[in-house]
Amino acid sequence: MIKTEFDSLASQIAKKCSGLPVAIVTVGRALKGKSFPIWKEALRQLERQEFTEVQETTEFSTKLSYDHLEDEELKATFLLCSQMGNDSLIVDLLKYCIGLGILEGVYTIREAQDKLNVLIGSLKNPNLLLDSYSGDCFTIHDIVCDAALSIAFKEQHAFLKRYIRLDDWLDEDKLEKYITISLQYSDIDDELPESINCTETQSTPT
Repeated sequence: MIKTEFDSLASQIAKKCSGLPVAIVTVGRALKGKSFPIWKEALRQLERQEFTEVQETTEFSTKLSYDHLEDEELKATFLLCSQMGNDSLIVDLLKYCIGLGILEGVYTIREAQDKLNVLIGSLKNPNLLLDSYSGDCFTIHDIVCDAALSIAFKEQHAFLKRYIRLDDWLDEDKLEKYITISLQYSDIDDELPESINCTETQSTPT
């Protein structure tokens, strides 16, 4: 495959990303090292979309990168990172990963720490995670985070909101279907119920 064909394809994909730097970088890194047919399929997927908002473009590019992650372990870690938000502590992520059983083939805390560091590095390569102000933290671009929360809502029955005012708590029949509830930087006007019936919800260590 001659270079000019890849260059032409890359140019078309960049245009379909609406010129958004985050979307272009995310898609570009997701496709890095992939075969020409995979690049063509990515362009076909982009051409089938009718983006009307920036958020839709970013969500598509993030989903494309997410779909190309190597395994379910990486995918689960990424979606968990999005629920934690910007500049979160890696040690907290470690606790959640252990509590939810995300990390496979580890038997000690040291092994879990080492594996998590590898996963974080793998998520930084496609621009899904970013370096934070401290080596003890990770961060995620706001629009990538919003896209990831949308993926989690659709694929994992997760109720995830950021920067909202929740006037009324959720009905019990709606709560039963969610496996995750995360309200980042949000205000709850009504009092929380004394008990919540969430039979499918996963719990993590505090």
